[in-house]
Amino acid sequence: MGYAMGVGCGGEVDTKSFDIDLDKGSPVITLQGGQRDFPYKVSKSDPEVFYVTVHTKAHDVRWDLSLDWSSGGRRGTVRVDNGGTPFRTSADVNRPGYDYPLGGGEWIKRTEQS
Repeated sequence: MGYAMGVGCGGEVDTKSFDIDLDKGSPVITLQGGQRDFPYKVSKSDPEVFYVTVHTKAHDVRWDLSLDWSSGGRRGTVRVDNGGTPFRTSADVNRPGYDYPLGGGEWIKRTEQS
């Protein structure tokens, strides 16, 4: 079975969407929705929100993201993970899926697999 939390509207938050297909030999980020590629300029008054969709149809994958940043003469890398451990994504082909909508009170079975 597959479970997804917080499925639904994000409430007027402008996001940049990216897709990662973990079935490819060397997964890369694919731009979604016509937005431009990196780099992005951000500040306290002009933040960016990145929405990353990661999927596989054939594997059980542990993964994390690395985001390189620079500010003036400083540079670094931020690791995006699950509290110090890699995220885990598993194939869900032919398995039932359930969503827990934002503000909802129960799991709802998906009618279609995406």
